[in-house]
Amino acid sequence: SNIRPDERRFALAAFSALMGIMATHMLLETTRDALFLASIPASRLPIVYIAIAISALLITQAQKRGKAKQGECSILGAWLMLSAIITLVFWFVLPLVGPMGLYALYTWSGIFATLVVIHFWTLVSDHYSISQARRLYPFIGAGSVLGAIVGTAGARILVEVVEARHLLLAAAGILMVTAMAAVPSLHSECEASQRPESRGSSSFAKIAREIRNSPYPLRIATLVLVSTIALFKSIVREQVAAEDLAAFFSTIYLALNLVSLFVQVVAASFLLRRFSISVVIAILPILLLGGGALLIAGVAMTGIIAVKGSEGSLRHSLYRTASELLYVPLPERARAQVKALVDVVSQRGGQALASPI
Repeated sequence: SNIRPDERRFALAAFSALMGIMATHMLLETTRDALFLASIPASRLPIVYIAIAISALLITQAQKRGKAKQGECSILGAWLMLSAIITLVFWFVLPLVGPMGLYALYTWSGIFATLVVIHFWTLVSDHYSISQARRLYPFIGAGSVLGAIVGTAGARILVEVVEARHLLLAAAGILMVTAMAAVPSLHSECEASQRPESRGSSSFAKIAREIRNSPYPLRIATLVLVSTIALFKSIVREQVAAEDLAAFFSTIYLALNLVSLFVQVVAASFLLRRFSISVVIAILPILLLGGGALLIAGVAMTGIIAVKGSEGSLRHSLYRTASELLYVPLPERARAQVKALVDVVSQRGGQALASPI
């Protein structure tokens, strides 16, 4: 095994926490996609992605001003419990608020997926050196893939017996279990190894200038933007009946995550040992460009299958593992803020650009 005895507790806690986070994310994604696209045209998606980006940046900036010196060591558990409560509120109020509630749910699911994942990987990257990260990230990243499978499999089973809204109850329950079972071990290990000095912070305007002027963060931002652009949901909305969307999304996501698990278990560790991170992380953008070429050539369905198949099978496995390694060499002071700005602006910007207008 690549995990040494003194690394085992933190690695297992990180694996378990990420599994719970991703299971919740897939339940939220299935719910919001099914409910939103059944009632609202896909042409409105850019509005939601822009709202996610703005909200996530504002929340991150507010957190930066009010965060105590312990930083990421204490914030993840609080975020998970708060997320569970917010998700429960959405389950209760959705039938009462109409279409505006669907906009809010879509925005909330994006904020959760963006900020909780940022907090998790920032905590983990602060704990490991680059050599440790190359050994341990494939194992920790497998928690992401396994959690995605658990979430999509659960969604596929549940939509046969309950309406899609009730998936929110399952999501909230998983968040509470993760916050109470996996995160405490993660926090205790983090606090035991924490350095006495504060991380320090800069404004997002300053971080944005640093990204623009520094080749390394700028390349990360460009990579995230290119690998995010996809047109899957707008085409699905045209091809699938509204009442079948929940079953369709849960089935597709489950199939892609099963492929993703194979990639993570069989290929990720081997590729990261044999090749540079830049080579490994280029695989997804290259495949997406190939699918995009098919779309441009007029082979719409084949192209969209190639694009979504590549994105869905690699994003939470090989691509996520490799992309998180890119942030480890950055100075600790700026790592969280660079990651937040890049992930929010590039990822949601790519989604907004790809959505029909």
